[in-house]
Amino acid sequence: MRLYVDKRMLAAFLAILAGTLLMACFVIQWLVRLHSNTALVGKQVEKVVSIGKIKENIMAQSQSMNMYIISGKPEHLADFRQLARANARLEDELITVIRDARKPLARNIKILNEEYNNYCEQRVVPLVTKGAGLPEELKWQLFGLNNELLRAVDTVQEMRLADTFAVAGTAVANSRRVMAVGVVFTVLGLFTGIFASLATSRKFLEEHGFYRSILRTTRNAVVAIDRKGIIKTFNQVAEQIFEINRSAVLGRHYAYIFSDEKTENWVKCVFPIPEVMAHGRGICSQEYYLTAQDGWEMVLNVDCLPLEKEKSGTGVILIAREITERKALEEKLYGLTLRDGLTGLYNHSYLQKALNREVKKSIEQNKSLAFMLLDIDNFKYYNDHFGHPAGDELLKEFARILLKHTRASDIVGRYGGDEFGIVLPDSDYRIAWRIGERLRCQIAEHPFQYKEQLPGGSLTVSIGIALYPQHAAGVRDLIKMADEAMYHAKRNAKNRVQVYFAAIGQFQNILSKSRGDLTNSLRAIGDLIKDKDRYIFIHSTNVAEYAAALAGDLQLPPKEVALIKAAAFLHDIGKLEVPGEILFKPGKFEEAQWRVMKQHPRWGCNILASFDLFREIIPFVLHHHERYDGSGYPSGLAGEGIPLGARIIAVADSFDAMTMPRPYKRNLSLDEAILELHRNKGSQFDPRLVDRFIQILESRRESICRVISEKRSREPVAIPS
Repeated sequence: MRLYVDKRMLAAFLAILAGTLLMACFVIQWLVRLHSNTALVGKQVEKVVSIGKIKENIMAQSQSMNMYIISGKPEHLADFRQLARANARLEDELITVIRDARKPLARNIKILNEEYNNYCEQRVVPLVTKGAGLPEELKWQLFGLNNELLRAVDTVQEMRLADTFAVAGTAVANSRRVMAVGVVFTVLGLFTGIFASLATSRKFLEEHGFYRSILRTTRNAVVAIDRKGIIKTFNQVAEQIFEINRSAVLGRHYAYIFSDEKTENWVKCVFPIPEVMAHGRGICSQEYYLTAQDGWEMVLNVDCLPLEKEKSGTGVILIAREITERKALEEKLYGLTLRDGLTGLYNHSYLQKALNREVKKSIEQNKSLAFMLLDIDNFKYYNDHFGHPAGDELLKEFARILLKHTRASDIVGRYGGDEFGIVLPDSDYRIAWRIGERLRCQIAEHPFQYKEQLPGGSLTVSIGIALYPQHAAGVRDLIKMADEAMYHAKRNAKNRVQVYFAAIGQFQNILSKSRGDLTNSLRAIGDLIKDKDRYIFIHSTNVAEYAAALAGDLQLPPKEVALIKAAAFLHDIGKLEVPGEILFKPGKFEEAQWRVMKQHPRWGCNILASFDLFREIIPFVLHHHERYDGSGYPSGLAGEGIPLGARIIAVADSFDAMTMPRPYKRNLSLDEAILELHRNKGSQFDPRLVDRFIQILESRRESICRVISEKRSREPVAIPS
């Protein structure tokens, strides 16, 4: 390392060398004072090194305790205790040598360190020894104690550095006086000056050798910059960290080296050197990320401190230490607080935070979001019969399936017990239902251990889904509605995906009271439809009668006729989910409103899926708006590809809609309606069914005309047979 000697000190040394013999005693007196100041500086440096050693031990203690918490290995605990004993000795020495005014600060360090050690021994070590995880509150308390201790040490260390700089300044001032005396008596004090210079030079070299040893042995990168911004010191650790040779740095301006702009010798890292120079106040414990030439990203903890304060500015000393491993350990510990200990999935707390975050993002991006709750069917039975260890293995295997069959953007977590939650960003009804159905099938088909011995011979899952903002205005309601949908699926034979719908509570009551009877279920659902919209109830009743008449005329089996009639009665049940401002809007829909309205067949199927006895009629309800030419919705089916029941309902539905009065349109007469059916035969309707239906209408013309006339009463009217 190159030595830079202050020119004023060199001048003082030469002046002493040429000092006067007549004033030898006077010169010697000042030399003794200079020697005393130099010794005082050395002592101050030792104090700085002492407090620095205490800080390093505290950081090493914290690292040892963190490693012990993670691994539970006794050697880490032994290191922790050894460092605690060493620090206790150093702290006692500090209390002894420190000035009286600062003894309370030194005692505070000792008290805080003892409090930290006792906390670790009494609270942390017993839990780790038992193999129990640390509670979140305990981790934060431990972290807070360690930070408070480090802040106390930093306070004393900064005072020590300030003292050192002050003593050094005093020594320089005294040297100036020695220089002045020496110049006056240069010739007369020649021999005395030679003797004094020999004694002083030895001490001078010893002190510089000591400082060089500190810079060479410290594990910190040290960069000293004078008040003009010129780099004066650049130690070996700085060379290693910044990957640059000191010969290319010394004597150069710091802005040329530490910059955002690429230069020949360049470190892409900007430190607060200008701020410290301008204000003379240190900036400590700042973290910076530095990418090495091989791509390795390091984390540096940097102190930027003023060297001296003058009117013309101040120099700066930059002290940087690599804390990459410590930072990785801290992040690992933080990561443990976000994960479920058994499954490795996100825990309940993080799932709540993630859901709040994604809802805000959905609002900003004007996108839909889905939240899914999954409950393992018969998990209590599994635990009771095969033991909790087997249940734990089941939960871990279940978690792996969820991760494997969800998207990278989905957030999967354990909600609690045997319940799991999944946040599905940017997902609408179709996407959420498709993911839920995929998970349900994968879980039902997976070869879980003991699955054959469970009720039904398989392990299944009940899934509830709620959408934001379609179903809920906030996170709390979204979770509540997903939970209601999951509970509904679980009550209804389990092993199913249930998307939330507004009347889910009422349908649960219907489900419990109907006891699987089709007639009772239809009657109860009819009352529900009537409460929502009397027109839909009247229209559904009429369509059921028309559809049953057409199905009977086709000589279909009585059971199939009954199913088609039930489907016709329920074909518009999905409109229970359509917002009132759209459902009751007079006139033509806007494009966005029409997209919502076109969802009602799917929503109807979602509602009917709650009932096993309606499973056979779901295709009729889903496809009753398909067109014969393939231009309908929701699936674009065409011709014979459309289920027969759906094609029958399409004819009956359209006919009743044309002849049903509404406030915003006139109802058609029988002849007008028949003409409209003819016009759309082959495009919207099955031609064969239209011809048969028109035959039915013609054969009952008088009574049908009376029915159309009586529809103005807006009450359901039985179709004459």
